[in-house]
Amino acid sequence: MPRPQHLLQLLNNAACNADKNGITIYSHPQTKPQCTPYYSYENQDGVTKITYHELQQHTLQESEAIRGILALLNHKIVLLHVNEHLDSIHWFWSIVAAGGIPCMCSPFSQDPVQRQKQVNNLIQLLDSPPIILSDNLIPDFEGVDRKHLWSLSSINSRRAELLAAKTSPDHSITIAKEDTAVLMLTSGSTGNAKAVCLTHGQILASVSGKSQMHKTTTKDVFLNWTGLDHVANLMEIHLHAISLGANQVHLPAAEVLGNPLGFLEKIDKHRVSYTFAPNFFLGTLINTVLKLDQGVDLKVAGDEIAVADELPFTASLQSLSLEIGSVAITPSTPESPFQVPASKKLDLSCLRALISGGESNVVQTCADLTDLLQVYNASESFIRPGFGMTETCAGCIYNTINCPAYDVSQNSEFCCLGEPFPGMEMRILRKDGSLAHHGEIGELQVSGAALFPRYYNNVEETGLAKTSDGWFKTGDNGTLDVNGRLCLTGRAKDLLIINGINLHPQNIESALNAGNTFGLTPSYTVVFGHRPTGSHTEVIVVVYLPAFEATDPAARSKTAVSISRATVTYCGVRPFKILPLPSNLLQKSTLGKISRAKTRAAFESGLYDDLILADESLMRSYHEQQFCAPKTGTEKVLAELCQGQFGGSAQVGVNSNLFELGASSVDLLTLKMHLQQRLGIETIPITCFFSHPILRDLASSVSQMTAQSAPVAATVVEYDPVVILNPNIGSTKTPIWFIHPGMGEILIFLNLSRHITDRPRLQPRGPYALCGYSFGSILTFEIAKLLEASGAEVQFLGTLDQPPFFKQRARTYDWYECVMTVAFFLGLMGEGEAYAGLGEMRRLSRDEVLDGIVKGAPAGRMEELGLTRKKIDTWAELAYRMKVIAWDYDPEGLVKVMDVFYTGPLIGLVQAKTMEEWRRDFIGKWDGFVETKVKYHEVNGTHRTIISPPFLVGFWKVFHSAMEARGL
Repeated sequence: MPRPQHLLQLLNNAACNADKNGITIYSHPQTKPQCTPYYSYENQDGVTKITYHELQQHTLQESEAIRGILALLNHKIVLLHVNEHLDSIHWFWSIVAAGGIPCMCSPFSQDPVQRQKQVNNLIQLLDSPPIILSDNLIPDFEGVDRKHLWSLSSINSRRAELLAAKTSPDHSITIAKEDTAVLMLTSGSTGNAKAVCLTHGQILASVSGKSQMHKTTTKDVFLNWTGLDHVANLMEIHLHAISLGANQVHLPAAEVLGNPLGFLEKIDKHRVSYTFAPNFFLGTLINTVLKLDQGVDLKVAGDEIAVADELPFTASLQSLSLEIGSVAITPSTPESPFQVPASKKLDLSCLRALISGGESNVVQTCADLTDLLQVYNASESFIRPGFGMTETCAGCIYNTINCPAYDVSQNSEFCCLGEPFPGMEMRILRKDGSLAHHGEIGELQVSGAALFPRYYNNVEETGLAKTSDGWFKTGDNGTLDVNGRLCLTGRAKDLLIINGINLHPQNIESALNAGNTFGLTPSYTVVFGHRPTGSHTEVIVVVYLPAFEATDPAARSKTAVSISRATVTYCGVRPFKILPLPSNLLQKSTLGKISRAKTRAAFESGLYDDLILADESLMRSYHEQQFCAPKTGTEKVLAELCQGQFGGSAQVGVNSNLFELGASSVDLLTLKMHLQQRLGIETIPITCFFSHPILRDLASSVSQMTAQSAPVAATVVEYDPVVILNPNIGSTKTPIWFIHPGMGEILIFLNLSRHITDRPRLQPRGPYALCGYSFGSILTFEIAKLLEASGAEVQFLGTLDQPPFFKQRARTYDWYECVMTVAFFLGLMGEGEAYAGLGEMRRLSRDEVLDGIVKGAPAGRMEELGLTRKKIDTWAELAYRMKVIAWDYDPEGLVKVMDVFYTGPLIGLVQAKTMEEWRRDFIGKWDGFVETKVKYHEVNGTHRTIISPPFLVGFWKVFHSAMEARGL
């Protein structure tokens, strides 16, 4: 077989020599790839099987249309944005066959404004390329010149036009090894994404080096579950397998994360020998296998996954979608090919290599998983930790020999990463640029044939990333052990990686300091990551200089609660350890900085152990004095659930307060669901948790509710329009009355209410403080007029991103848009799905639309949220009627004061296109309805995220200052 010189030859070799080998692709039961007419798509189980010969022939045929697109736009780069494995593979190779350069588009932010910034950056970076995208992803590129957008259906409908436009003769493409083959985008977590140029020669060197390192052959079977936009799929699995003509299997990420057992079952079923999984997923597999060994029904209990929950409209019900990137984790449906027979005995003897990277691998995690899978015939060293980046075509350094036995023998906490594959080199440099000795920590740099040549259209970043002699600066610190094998020791940028999610400790510190957290001495707080023994991922540690007497247990406890609440509010993660330190252990440099690295090293070396023991002893004694044991059955269940969910050193008793425990809205919804299941109660109103945050009161209220076995009609729920968030008894300050947006969602105010800790729960008379969000601002304005007309004083009136003139926008709403919005915010469907199909939905009856929503909702979501078809309809009707109220609304009259908080306009939904237009022509119209001068406050975020993390802390500073200026 001739040695390939470029990617097309790589596929051609596989097509000619791999017999019937090819690709097996599992699709989500509720989705279908758009390129299925080319392939034998099996609708019943969502599986597509194609040979490499079929892939070559079909993509060669498709490439003729791509040539037309390239000719029409006079561009070689194609931005590819699709959301199914089959579509990704088909169009990737079609672009390559046409002589184009595919740029695999990563999932965008769900925040419309942030997404628009990402899109604009990509368009500018890539010089306005053609964009090929799935039909349901068209809304992601709203505002982009339509001539650049080529949906998959439009390519089919305009095929004749494209074939006529192509300029190059068939099969006349000339490709050199140094030509750019693919552009891969970096995450852009610290700024705008960069496009990494990967050449044909570089990619071929990478897959060749991987194959030599892992001794892979045509007989191997590769398994992937990440998108083609990630090098862990494109390089580690897809192209690696094609280079060998080996079989490969692709699974939906949502199914794997929602049902880890399905991942193991597919390894067994397809006799997979080579796959990839990050460290946090290894921990999830341990929990899954333990339950399997214990005979637990994993279809019910196999959901022990920790993921980030900061999403659009964060802190609301939509948070339960538990998205990773743009993939929502949902339990497997009854029709899913991921269901595993309970009696199935797994055989994992086929698995030779499970590549693991992305974050450091814990030796104990690898050892535990290896031991557990021995029962299923797994080898003693199938886990292969590695190091790689987009710039190195995924993994370039691996431990292929004896993980975890080698690391156990070295008494290591983290697995060593081994050695580079043939063609790559690594070195560890001291700060002065000289080579470090074995065992000496320094900066990891790599070089070789698989290293990227440059960032596209970014000379400056390319220069910063490489040394003068061409080595790549990885940004990681590490050391070479006595055997010359790489061990990473930390990240130069001090990023926290929790369950694979990057968090910046300095941002958390800023949130704690900016939030005036109780008990902290300003600028003397340090946040860092730590991986406890036995933990599968990092945790957050907070140390601080107390602003109170260190021996005061009440102040210490209150400070810990405040820090926990503030951290949860900012990033949704509760700290593992909160520790006060004396000033001599928090010394500042001449520049006023405390070394995070030194503080972490002191913590992990045991320097603070005595202080930790003293703190735990003091807190234990204090909490025992405060503890009030549960007595009734309901109290015991509630206390048990809260202890398990919130944990910590504090013992949860019936006098504990949910919000002092740091409960987020997702925590409350999870507690609600578990409490309903344990007590057999059909539904517990979410307002019950706000009205009764003390566990004793909550247990009493819940005990009076009707169980599922009783007739539903027997329960009469008294309607109370007032939901008390963060109640405070005994305060004499003016409480704040929040008026919710048009969707009727009060959870949106939960995180903001955490900052308001000094207001009473009742207010018999003025002066009043009112604040409305979005459409709630209109109602707030009218309420203020009525109060002032009755002689009461309204001392503070806030409006959040709402102009006074609203009727034109209100008249564009109908029930269909409202029900789609409700479905989106409840996590029953994605944003693109909700709005892209709105026109088609309007041709259906209401019953048909509701049937479609319920049928298409992720499995279990309706039950989790206590929803029914009728409740969705009722909610949508309520939202619609609230819009109807404003159809003929024209503001009139005057109020005495007003503070207006605003951010950028929702492009496409309002006429304004810039912040200046929005402020001048829309928001600024409030000037005509206030007796005194309106105070305008520009805030960060978008219309839907201004009071959600990470913008909440900044908003609170502005909001708090505004209230203080009004005498509150």
